[in-house]
Amino acid sequence: MKAIEGEYAIMSSKTFGCDYSNVEPYKVKIFRSYFNQIKKARTNILKYESFAGSVSMNVDFIIANKYKGIEIPTACTDGNVIIISPNLMEEKFFIEIQATIEHESWHIGLLHPFRAKGRDHKLCNIAADYSVNGLMLARYPDIVKWGWLYDEKFSKMSMEAVYEILKKKKKKGGGRSREGNGEEKSKGDGGCEGEGEGEGEGEEKNDSDNWKNAEHGQFIEATNDDGSPLSKDQFNKSLEEHKEFISITKSISKSCGFESGGERDRHIDKVISPKINWEVLISRFVSKHGRRIGMNPMKFSRQKIKHGIYYPDDIKSGDVNLGMGFDVSSSMDKDSLDLLASCMENIRRRNNIKTITILPFNTRVIKNSIKIVKKGEKIPKTFSGWGGTRFSPVFNWFNEQKKKPDMVIIFTDLGSSDYGKKPDYPVMWASSYPVVSYTSYTNKPPFGNVVEIEPRQT
Repeated sequence: MKAIEGEYAIMSSKTFGCDYSNVEPYKVKIFRSYFNQIKKARTNILKYESFAGSVSMNVDFIIANKYKGIEIPTACTDGNVIIISPNLMEEKFFIEIQATIEHESWHIGLLHPFRAKGRDHKLCNIAADYSVNGLMLARYPDIVKWGWLYDEKFSKMSMEAVYEILKKKKKKGGGRSREGNGEEKSKGDGGCEGEGEGEGEGEEKNDSDNWKNAEHGQFIEATNDDGSPLSKDQFNKSLEEHKEFISITKSISKSCGFESGGERDRHIDKVISPKINWEVLISRFVSKHGRRIGMNPMKFSRQKIKHGIYYPDDIKSGDVNLGMGFDVSSSMDKDSLDLLASCMENIRRRNNIKTITILPFNTRVIKNSIKIVKKGEKIPKTFSGWGGTRFSPVFNWFNEQKKKPDMVIIFTDLGSSDYGKKPDYPVMWASSYPVVSYTSYTNKPPFGNVVEIEPRQT
């Protein structure tokens, strides 16, 4: 193969046959033992993680030190094959070899070789490792001890979301701070202070340290066999083929009785059936819940038609009074607030909002920072904040006003369970952190709609 340099052997996923023609005769027995370990590892993965196991069963494995011009310290994938370094097979215990194969299978299953386009390759690998290793920790608790990248906060985020955080922290030289009116510069209490926090002691690591740890199982971007870039048509065709493969693999996994309904499925669903962009969802929420000022006899309500009732649709006023709660607790970083404020500028232009009442809050409403923004005025991006989070003070404040808002949007990371009483106006939670539901814990609010704020996949 043009893509492989030096000595190598290939195991076919279709025939399970192995080609040792490019291996010195005296090493064939050694390489055969490597493939036997890979077969055993795939069988074990299939027992406990059917999706990643199914992916590993459907790709070819190559044992080589170099692939598409890239040195392979341990293992890598380009979305089509998994390449394992002989060094990994020689130096690591079987459990770490198995974990590495599952790790690479997740890179394929989450389409990481296709999602890195236009981004820094090294930083994408670091971000993808944080995301993948979070899915694997329960089965391989020693990955932190092995030096693999892990941070609890990043473990539930997509590659893109982690990438944006790491990129901005890298530009700033690491460390978190929120600056507001010169009042505070805080590292916070709920996130990653440096790109490598979460690996035991939480000490900061520089980019080269993180890249070295990411090399425990990297991915390379989808390219031609010779390493040249794919054309736009080739890229799109290959991406659709891979999405179809992942969708079928997930269906097979479910048919075998393996349906977790948790983090695994949430990550998979994001890549094979992306949801509507979150800005669009917020914009629809605002337009849907505008103030009713009459009925339109020339148009029927779509919601009522679903139930067989033909009823005139509402006429909504463009003069919407919107309430916005900005979570400025220590767990929210300034980058997230900037992203959300920028989003609201776009939504305001689309919906002709009359006024926006902004309430910065943590465990209480910060009254001296409340802003009422009228048409033509810019939404402020900088707020001072600290401490924990409670949502009930926000609703209490709005409920005490003579004129209640038409709707309220809460920008937060959902870091509290104090929601208070359900208000009588529509609520949307715009969260910078994923909504999760486990048997013993959920951060899903008891009322209102939730939209997850996340960078777009490219």
